[in-house]
Amino acid sequence: MTFEFGDTDEANVFFDRNPSFVPFFEKLMITANRCFGRRVDFKNHLEDVAFSQGHTCRDEFTEVVFLAANGYANAAGKIFRGLYERAVTLA
Repeated sequence: MTFEFGDTDEANVFFDRNPSFVPFFEKLMITANRCFGRRVDFKNHLEDVAFSQGHTCRDEFTEVVFLAANGYANAAGKIFRGLYERAVTLA
């Protein structure tokens, strides 16, 4: 999965305010892609559900980051709640 941020004033302010964000985000996405960016043969339905929920968490996290970096904090917060609930369920 590749990820691109918008080229907006809000995004530029976000990256100026958080200069170390991009390197950490890239490392996190490399790890997430190793976990979820692969073909898996599930042995049972539980493995399928757990993997799918984890994959959804990765996708929702990137959506939250994209929205927040581009100045849409309210939309990011709405998605973040579902992400949190999914992650707690997985844990």
